[in-house]
Amino acid sequence: MSDTGLSAEVLGKLLVALQTFDALPNVKGMAEFLQSSLREVPGIAKAFMCLNGEFPSADQATIAKLDLHCPKAVGLSTSAPLCVLEDRPDIRLVTMRTPRQAFGCLQLVVDDKAKSEAYQPFLVNIGHMVATILEKRENDRSLTTANAQLSRQAAETARSLVAAEDLFRTVMSSALFGIALVDLDGSFRVVNRSLCDLLGYDEAWFLARRVRDVVHPDDVEDVLLERARVIAGSFGKTTTLRLLRADGATVWVRRVSVLLRDGDGRPNLIMVQMEDITAEHEAQESLTYQAFHDPLTGLHNRAWILDILAVDLRAAERLRHSVGALFVGLDNFKVVNDSLGHAAGDEVLATVADRIVAVLRPGDRVGRLGGDEFVIVVQDIQDVLDVERCAERVSASIATDLQVRGHRIVPTASIGIATSASTSTPESLLRDADSALSRAKANGRARWHFFDDAMHAQALARLNVEDQLREAITGSQFVVYYQPIVALADAHVVGHEALVRWAHPARGLLSPGEFLETAEDTGLITAIGAQVLDQACALLAERPDLPGPISVNASAVQLAAPGWLDSVRDTLATHRVDPARIAIEVTETAVLSLVDSARVALASLRGLGVGIHLDDFGTGYSSISVLRDLPVTGVKLDLRFVQDLTEGDSQANALTDGLSGLVHGMHLTGIAEGIETQMQADILRAQGWECGQGYYFGRPAATPMTHH
Repeated sequence: MSDTGLSAEVLGKLLVALQTFDALPNVKGMAEFLQSSLREVPGIAKAFMCLNGEFPSADQATIAKLDLHCPKAVGLSTSAPLCVLEDRPDIRLVTMRTPRQAFGCLQLVVDDKAKSEAYQPFLVNIGHMVATILEKRENDRSLTTANAQLSRQAAETARSLVAAEDLFRTVMSSALFGIALVDLDGSFRVVNRSLCDLLGYDEAWFLARRVRDVVHPDDVEDVLLERARVIAGSFGKTTTLRLLRADGATVWVRRVSVLLRDGDGRPNLIMVQMEDITAEHEAQESLTYQAFHDPLTGLHNRAWILDILAVDLRAAERLRHSVGALFVGLDNFKVVNDSLGHAAGDEVLATVADRIVAVLRPGDRVGRLGGDEFVIVVQDIQDVLDVERCAERVSASIATDLQVRGHRIVPTASIGIATSASTSTPESLLRDADSALSRAKANGRARWHFFDDAMHAQALARLNVEDQLREAITGSQFVVYYQPIVALADAHVVGHEALVRWAHPARGLLSPGEFLETAEDTGLITAIGAQVLDQACALLAERPDLPGPISVNASAVQLAAPGWLDSVRDTLATHRVDPARIAIEVTETAVLSLVDSARVALASLRGLGVGIHLDDFGTGYSSISVLRDLPVTGVKLDLRFVQDLTEGDSQANALTDGLSGLVHGMHLTGIAEGIETQMQADILRAQGWECGQGYYFGRPAATPMTHH
């Protein structure tokens, strides 16, 4: 899952968790549930709730082992909402406090600083919302105690109405939340100081008005219905509504109403309690917004698009019409990022998002899935021309030139279009539109393409391959073939490349070209790559005499997968293989999309002694920068250069000769791929290429070659 998709899922879970948290009966259960939920946030290894220096759900042995600090709530009341201890950089303290009270902190043990910092804004909101819930519980207990005390006193002093009224006024005046006594028609009879402070009016102002005068116009009807329900004898339920302050600001309150009867049992007054939850509401609104919106463009994100598509598809099935999905991808957007920088790329994305929104009809929906991809959902399609006209408007709006940091850019977009069938799901409809987008790009870009029957058949075949790949992983159907790498000077074997094959139970031995693309698109390549590395390490452990290292390929998907580095380390340790006997091969195109964590992983493996080889060298425009930025130990000359070699002087010969000088100058191991003739081997050896690989020296085989 992408970081965006992952961010949305985590935020959604935490929002649900906070609702469950509020319903738990005791502090220990609340702490355990919150800690369990927070540990799902990427970058957080452990979480503990500390209340006024005490850990209600953690045993002392755990606290002692982690050497956790126990700050008091008083000390935290003036501190930052999130801080890092000087002596414990792996611990984050998130303050649990409201404007009126501090309760302690959440102590987070971080195992990924970058990820934890990305989540800091909503972690601060989580701390505030937890404190608000705890404060609400204290207030509720205070009110319950006060009401119980009032009831006892009223029973004891039934003969003295004045004494009971004085007691009630004392309770009201000391309450932290707003309390009012109102007539059955809504007129204020008594208000306490907290309510006056909350809305900015004095007591005289209230006593001359009704409740509806301080309620937001959109909530008046709900207030009237609730009052009628209470007068009819229903027990008052807790609701939220908006009140208007004297300065015009909106205040969100949590309200509960209780009917009071006179001595004859007739309805007399309504007591209304109102607690200010504006900060809590705004924090939850912020979290909800982050969960379902793209922070760069402000558009809805993938999670929201999938949810609303499910609603639209149900409506389409009921009303017997179709839903259209347009998958929009910017053409050559990577060039903007690589040449002008990511900040410039972000400007382009934000501008394109605004342009798309400007040409959509009311009711059309749009979201950003990540990267340079957007999705438009068109409801209630009466004619296929509806989505085609939408594609025309979107393409025309995007293709207007724009100025970004002094550069003129004319963006274009390719669009894939799919319409729903009775069997469509949100995922399948987006998948079909994505397939159509790929076809549009393959056909030359700056155009749109409809998902057709042939593509549908291809999609079904792809799904079939995906299902079979999952079974193959479970059944360990992947085997490793080894192609020798030789020294060009005398053709003796100096290593091997591990190449995966699929021993399909029905189709026989399949080459990577028949399944690798699907494996990478679905993320299954990570599990397949782990099996390849395991088999290669098992062979090295069994054959300590095997010459040279074994090179194992790793795609960008594998490098970015969480836990990939640990998996490689564990495999080496399990088989007790010297890391120097393994080399990781990455392609130039994979390197260009590496995230920072993948670069750190490669550097860590190099520190262990693992070789890092750059595959398909010379095909990218950033080959030199890759050699500079990564801990590369060897390069593999792309076979297309080798195929173009000639007996006489040629541009191809001069190019491979120049690349050889570069490799030697940087003290790297140079391996030429795809050698099929003696002439090619002789030219490359004369140019100084150290090693070679190709059918001329040996085809991939289940048993590695030890000599040529």
